[in-house]
Amino acid sequence: MASAKAILTATGGDVQASRPGRNQNAQAAVRSQDAQAPRSQDVQSPRDQNAASDAKRAQTLVKEAEAACKTGDTARASEKALAALEILRK
Repeated sequence: MASAKAILTATGGDVQASRPGRNQNAQAAVRSQDAQAPRSQDVQSPRDQNAASDAKRAQTLVKEAEAACKTGDTARASEKALAALEILRK
C-alpha cells in the first residue's frame, strides 16, 4: 500500500482509472450521428416514364404495320413503320 501511495505522490496524485464503458458509449454516439439517412424513395425522372410510353406506342405501331402488311395495305404498313421509327429515334 505504501508503494501505491508513493507512485500516486510521484505522478501528482491525479491518476484516474480508465472507464472503458463510458468511453465506448461516447464513441458509439459519435458513430451513430455520422450515419447517413436512407432515401425515402427512388425518384424516376419523367423522361424514363415518357421513354416507356414511347416504346409501348412504337410497339403498337409495329404491330399495326405488320397487320396492314398481311392484308396487303403496303402504304399503311409503311406509314405505321415509319411512325414507329420516328418515335424510337428520339
